[in-house]
Amino acid sequence: PNPARQNGTITLMIQHDKPDATLQTEVLVYDMAGRLVWKYEQAGADRINWNTAETNMQPGIYLYKVQIKTIDSTYSSKTGKIIIL
Repeated sequence: PNPARQNGTITLMIQHDKPDATLQTEVLVYDMAGRLVWKYEQAGADRINWNTAETNMQPGIYLYKVQIKTIDSTYSSKTGKIIIL
């Protein structure tokens, strides 16, 4: 959900066009001052669950960047906003 609750879970659904490739996914979340507030990496490009209570997220607007890297180091990325209430 966007906006999300301060003590809730945000689920990121990663969609890509490389179903047979070995992928590495990285998610970076920044506050509006540009400070990194959350970083997550995983093998594969599936669903990512982020419990905002564990990272003590304060209400506000945050920017996220999702990068998917292949084994040969090519990558694609997407950025967006997350609102925490």
